[in-house]
Amino acid sequence: MPETPLPPSVRQLSPKQVHFLFLRQPTDLKREEREDLEEILRRNPDLASLYQLVQQFRELMHGRQGDQLHDWTQRALKSPFPELHSFVAGLRKDWDAVKAAFTVEWSNGMVEAQVNRLKLIKRQMYGRANFDLLRLRVLHRDEPAHTKCA
Repeated sequence: MPETPLPPSVRQLSPKQVHFLFLRQPTDLKREEREDLEEILRRNPDLASLYQLVQQFRELMHGRQGDQLHDWTQRALKSPFPELHSFVAGLRKDWDAVKAAFTVEWSNGMVEAQVNRLKLIKRQMYGRANFDLLRLRVLHRDEPAHTKCA
């Protein structure tokens, strides 16, 4: 009696790894990653529809296609995924800001990064030094603070 061939073995992926595969652009995936993704989508049609919605959103965001965002949210709300429903509800809470993020070319990301950096330095130094040392660490970030004090 001939044996039936076994299905190809599938690598065990963590939820974080699958999340990574879903969010990346398909052309950026390595061959093995692409094969894993194809196998996941082949085995589970629900995940395949979720993947399509995630990729559509990623394309809208990277292409700054804010005019199509409303249509995408309607498709997401018709999907069977409560996580997407929650995501859309979060988008709708500040719809004007979301639309601006999809259409306006400038960003305050650099400012936010500097504020975050300053907060980190302050947190590290809390109760340990005075304003002069904080000032040196903020203004001369490439050199260690102890070389500036000398």
